[in-house]
Amino acid sequence: MTRLRQWLVVVVLVCLLSGPRAVASPVYPLKQSADGRYLVDQNNLPVMIMGDSPQALVVNISEAEADGFFENRQARGFNTLWVNLLCATYTGGRADASTSDGIVPFLGNIPATSSYDLSKTNEIYFAHVDRILNLAAQRGLQVLLDPIETGSFLSVMRDNGTSKCRAYGQFLGQRYKNFPNLIWMSGNDFQTWRTAADDAVVSAVALGILDKDTNHLQTSELDYVLSSSLDDTNWAPVLTLNGTYTYYPTYARLVDDYNRPNFLPNLMVEANYEFESLQGPVTTAAILRKQEYWTILSGAAGQMYGNHYTWPFSGGWQSFVDTPGAIQIQYLTTFLAARAWYRLIPDTNHTLVTGGYGIYSNARGG
Repeated sequence: MTRLRQWLVVVVLVCLLSGPRAVASPVYPLKQSADGRYLVDQNNLPVMIMGDSPQALVVNISEAEADGFFENRQARGFNTLWVNLLCATYTGGRADASTSDGIVPFLGNIPATSSYDLSKTNEIYFAHVDRILNLAAQRGLQVLLDPIETGSFLSVMRDNGTSKCRAYGQFLGQRYKNFPNLIWMSGNDFQTWRTAADDAVVSAVALGILDKDTNHLQTSELDYVLSSSLDDTNWAPVLTLNGTYTYYPTYARLVDDYNRPNFLPNLMVEANYEFESLQGPVTTAAILRKQEYWTILSGAAGQMYGNHYTWPFSGGWQSFVDTPGAIQIQYLTTFLAARAWYRLIPDTNHTLVTGGYGIYSNARGG
């Protein structure tokens, strides 16, 4: 018996066909449902996040190419895209975080260091980001926007200090508070969040955003290979969405997050990407299907797909847009649209199914 089938039989399939469901494009921004388990739009219609992760989109492709990519993803059933506002070598960009046509995000450096000065923002760069967000909005897509991803920019944040980091967050919050199609996500493989000084500068940006922008949800991505935003209790004033991150069977970590006493809606923000091999074999469409259905049937508010070629927009990426993994997202969203997925309840106590449910994998892949 496959793990997918094992997990299917330990879930209460309370897919009632009555109740509100969003059919057309959601009215953004999203917010928590009344029970705090899923997300709804401004008309209180449930919205499940079905996302892709084109992290380097701002710096590695043109605005025209971005619009074509948005059109494709909309047609494939995606409604959300993870985009890094700043992107350097860790996430497929250039060392100076410039766009492909040479526009840098900041115009000055901190004296005696090679770090950007976060107070010297380049209006030309951020106007480019504005247009990207507006193009996504025109396609009915929301952007999971990372304000300053930690893979490349943690050292920059350290050099700037908490006051400048908070001011940078305030700049972003003020600029983007009225862009409806937005969720903020801090971090990105934030391996050192347990180090107080590192956590302080990263959270300062998020707090600065919150100072000016209370319209949008905020989440974070902590460390691989297994973490959740709620692991870091220092972020309690900021978080309104929990980002679950695992390269192991997704249900195990999601059920842990679902059962937290301080639960938030859970977004599977990153798991195995198509064509990559991080914790086992190369991720095929079959592996992705298991991962995606485990997620949906574990009480999640949504999930993010990823593709080895389109997250950094590496050479030849255009040939890897309509892949089996992306196409099956369309099947999944079509299946869910006819059902009240938000009523799904994980049967972790085996109340409904009392036997024959297979061997449960622990959170570290047992």
